[in-house]
Parts: sequence; C-alpha cells; structure tokens
Amino acid sequence: SKNSERHARMDSKSEETQDRVEISKRLVVINSASSLIARLLSLTVLVWLQQYLVQRITPEEYSLLPVLYSVMMFAPLLSTVLTAGIGRYVVEAYAKGDELRVRQIVSTMFPILCIAGLVFLIAGWTFAWYIDKILTIVPELVWDARIMMALLMFSAAVNLPLSAFGVGYYLRQKFVLQNLIGVGIEILRLSILFALLFNLGTRVLWVITASVCAVSIGQIINFKVSRRLAPILRFHRS
Repeated sequence: SKNSERHARMDSKSEETQDRVEISKRLVVINSASSLIARLLSLTVLVWLQQYLVQRITPEEYSLLPVLYSVMMFAPLLSTVLTAGIGRYVVEAYAKGDELRVRQIVSTMFPILCIAGLVFLIAGWTFAWYIDKILTIVPELVWDARIMMALLMFSAAVNLPLSAFGVGYYLRQKFVLQNLIGVGIEILRLSILFALLFNLGTRVLWVITASVCAVSIGQIINFKVSRRLAPILRFHRS
C-alpha cells in the first residue's frame, strides 16, 4: 500500500512537471532549426564584413578586431563560471512548483552578479585606458582601441546581472522566440553598421559600436520578455 501511494505521488509529480515544462520532439526540432538559421545569418554577415573591411582600411586598423576580440574571449568564461548553475537550478525548482525556491535563487545571485559586473567594468575600463601599454597598437589608433575596448567591457559587464533574469525562455521552452529575437537583433546590428559605414566612412570602430548598440538593445528586450514569460523571476530583498 505504501509503495502504491509512493508511485502515485511520483506519477502525479511527473505529470505536474510535464505540465509546467513543455517537452516535445517537435519543439526540439523547431528550436534547433531556428537556432541554425540565426547562426547561418550571423556567419554570412561576418564573411561579407571581413571582405568589405579588408578592401577599404589599413592592415593596422583591421588588426584591431582580432586583437580586441581575442582579449574578450575570457568574458564568456567568467560569465559561465558565475551563471552556469542558475538555469539548471531554476528550471528544476520551477518544474517542482517551488516558486519560493526560484525567488531565492534569483534574489541570491542578482546582488552577487551586480558586484561581479561592477568589478569587471572597473577592471575592463582600466585595461582599456592603458591598452597601448599592454598591447602593441599604432599611435594614431590608440583612442579607437580604447573606445572599442571600453564598449565591449561595458556590454559584458551589464550582461552579468541581467543573466539572473534571463532563464524565462528555458522555463517556458520558448527558444524559437529567443532565436527570432536574436535574428531581429542581428538585422538591427546590420542596419546600424551600414548606416555608420556608408554615412560616416569605413572604420573598425563602427563595427564594435554597432555590435554593442544592438547587443544592449537585445539585453533589454530579452530581460523584459523573460520576465513576462516567467513573472516569478523577480528580486526580493527578504
């Protein structure tokens, strides 16, 4: 009798979990296809952009892109170390119907990520100011390099605290929506980039400027949409 009751509770919990977190093969296929389309669009633009820049700017200016992006490679690693467990634990608590646990996780991580983002921003802007002392850069391009690095550091720093509220897509399995927003942000980035390149001249600075502007808008949109999908993703001081 006890075993029957235990199995009944497990079946009931399993059904509740499936109701709260939708899982289907069709949804997985659609999510994968939309993600692939977004990646192909980004890759196509990248190939065109590299050819466009190589033909119109000096090798010294073009070299700023790979140098700065290589420096920024450690930013995703830091973000992964600090935020890797948030999605897993929040989805688990949400699937069990434990909304209090979800609020506890988000409310615990948000101030920690705010502090980490502030430290990262200060360190990043300090690095950007002294970039000519650390990296070999042509004197006339030093200010461009400082501005580009400062913009990249700002975007990465802001992403840290916002990631605590960005798991709404995982909770509701809305990856198609996330990918569609990603495609829209990519189109916005291209629009800003083309406007800058064709109106203000061909400069590597515009590549980073357009990217950071589009990413910042995307961060705001994803924050609002994620919160709308999962209203329980809120910070509570208690």
